[in-house]
Amino acid sequence: GNVGIGTDSPSNSLDVYSPTTNVVARFKSGDNQAWINITDDTSGTYGCLLGYDDDDSNLFMVADASVDKKLVIKDSGNVGIGTTSPSVKLDVEESSVSALIDIHQSASSTGTDSGIRFQKNSNLKGTVGYNAGTDTVNLNYGAFDNTHLNIDSSGKVGIGTESPDSNLHIKSSSATQ
Repeated sequence: GNVGIGTDSPSNSLDVYSPTTNVVARFKSGDNQAWINITDDTSGTYGCLLGYDDDDSNLFMVADASVDKKLVIKDSGNVGIGTTSPSVKLDVEESSVSALIDIHQSASSTGTDSGIRFQKNSNLKGTVGYNAGTDTVNLNYGAFDNTHLNIDSSGKVGIGTESPDSNLHIKSSSATQ
């Protein structure tokens, strides 16, 4: 049957309710790491481990059945995927295949771009990404509509133009180029 702590009508195998605080449960380990083991009916000793390690400044960790840490969030707020010592806000490391980050846009309309935006003091300074309206990959100072370097689907490169008509098309608004 279901077990309830703080409730007379538990709806899960373990149902914990605290009417007076946001902190509902505490898990404390007697050594330098604390883990919660999540398994299913086919898991071995460990399934997915969620953990904390104050000695290593790991605020949050996710590990596999071999206790190999796959994701860490440090006390500093730095996030590591594939590394336990992220040196920047997002540090992705892969040792056996290419280290790629995929950005997916599943909408089919032309106004749905995919990319990375760079901001300083809440001001948009640049973008790198795919422009669905022009079917191009571009590098921009500011938003997608301020294109500086553009690569279309045929591999043509445009500098100062969104529609290159040769392999390398440079367009300038000044009299000297």
